[in-house]
Amino acid sequence: MDISTIRDKYYNDLINNFIPYWNDKIDNDYGGVFTCIDNEGKKILSTKKYIWSQGRFLWILCKLKELQHFKYDQELDENIHKTYKFLRENALLKNLHVVSALKQDGTKIESELDNSIFADCFYILGVNAYAHLYKDEEAFSHAMLVYKKVRERIQLGDFKSEPYPIPNDYVSHSIPMILLNVSTELNENYKSLNSEDTESTLLEKDINDYLSQLFELLQDDLIVELKNPKEEETLLSRHRNPGHAIECAWFMIHALNRGQLDEYLDQIDKIVEKSILLGWDNEYGGLLRFVDFEGGKPKGNLVNERMEEQILGTWKTKLWWPHSESLYTTLLMYITSNDDKRKKYYRLIEEWCDREIRWYCFH
Repeated sequence: MDISTIRDKYYNDLINNFIPYWNDKIDNDYGGVFTCIDNEGKKILSTKKYIWSQGRFLWILCKLKELQHFKYDQELDENIHKTYKFLRENALLKNLHVVSALKQDGTKIESELDNSIFADCFYILGVNAYAHLYKDEEAFSHAMLVYKKVRERIQLGDFKSEPYPIPNDYVSHSIPMILLNVSTELNENYKSLNSEDTESTLLEKDINDYLSQLFELLQDDLIVELKNPKEEETLLSRHRNPGHAIECAWFMIHALNRGQLDEYLDQIDKIVEKSILLGWDNEYGGLLRFVDFEGGKPKGNLVNERMEEQILGTWKTKLWWPHSESLYTTLLMYITSNDDKRKKYYRLIEEWCDREIRWYCFH
């Protein structure tokens, strides 16, 4: 597998497809991007701005500018600064909680004030990427301040997790997973900024704690999405989310230092392999959104939770993001290990994406 050819393929997609697609979705008036778009990619259905998306957009813009040999111009800089300013001025409440969504001009929406801890996390990721790009220590300190508030809220159980509400008494894979990603990126930026040693000590301890929590959720090399402490055979406890587990695998790889990675790489490889095998649609190809841990349609006792409706109603759905992240994870596994046996899963997903998703998006 020629890595340079693969790199060229994605670079060409980035320049010729990805960037042109999003260029007319950028809000040049207020900053940020419109993401409520029809499936044809042509009509903006709403100008509401979800902070989850805006934080990731800021992160992406910053990473685009960091790419070597990428031809960026003043317009990219302007979009980065404008989006950063939009988030800093509008997305925070006085208690340092991040709102879930805003109107186009930054006006707060009463029903979207504090619905999702994930909004806080993606806000931090975007602000931290900005701080890293421009070596802005004030922005990094701000990202750390919001991160510490998130840690505190998680410890107290004082948070909501829309659009994936965690049922009472269940332990969710999603929380240590997103916090592992956030703490890892903050720690990498800390090292580049050479900020206070106390922050690095905190972040490195957190990274190890989140990794431990994630490995504790393993059952037969699969990540349990929602762990039921009572060990009841509920649909919630039985179901697995293959795409989420594969995404988590690359968070783990990024978080582990060289010595740790050698120790855990085989275990992470098993997570990826079993998630693909369990979630792959053998009839039509692609990753199913949710499956039972024994395969197929999720099943088990119902406990009248809203998540059950989402699992049963969309389990066959093939979302784009698990496939794009699976492409990255499987390629990362191959590059990290230089083991030819690991490239077959990348090829499996790549072939399906080129046939289905990529064709649909760019033709």
